[in-house]
Amino acid sequence: MNQTEFEILIGKQEPLDSLPDLSVIYFTASWCGPCQKIDKEFLSRSLSTINFLICDIDQNDYTAGYCGIRKIPTFMIIYKKEIAKVFSSTNTYEIVQQINTFIQTTI
Repeated sequence: MNQTEFEILIGKQEPLDSLPDLSVIYFTASWCGPCQKIDKEFLSRSLSTINFLICDIDQNDYTAGYCGIRKIPTFMIIYKKEIAKVFSSTNTYEIVQQINTFIQTTI
């Protein structure tokens, strides 16, 4: 994910196509030990209906800085072009639970 894609999600730039109302951005880095603990296949299966984006902070540190990300792994929920929730966890099941709880209480 790059800065332009992020700005489209939050409504700062016009999208080329329609956007989903809900997106989750996963801020990570290849060298991050705690990030490696997350079961990405389980996340993918559990959150298959969600627009799930990965922002590698080594490839795109601007977006992480823009968002005020201070530690990784961090997850950011974007809902209707607004940053709705930001949380950090290395527990795959807790990550899925936090996102599902947001969906159940908000959507």
